[in-house]
Amino acid sequence: EAIEWAWELLVSEWKFPPSRLYATVYKPEGNDPAEFDQEAHDAWSAIFTKAGLDPAVHVVNGGKKDNFWMM
Repeated sequence: EAIEWAWELLVSEWKFPPSRLYATVYKPEGNDPAEFDQEAHDAWSAIFTKAGLDPAVHVVNGGKKDNFWMM
């Protein structure tokens, strides 16, 4: 639900062009015991597909090394 609200805020309220938006989804690497966030990936993929955009381009997987708070 939060993902849908974020999209609505960015696209409908703030008028960001959907083609300029990208979503990151957590994907653990190596010995990280966390799980891939499949629910978030599926939600973002559906939103980008509905907007006529390729989710393979606009949904980006990232691990701990990709998060600014972990750098």
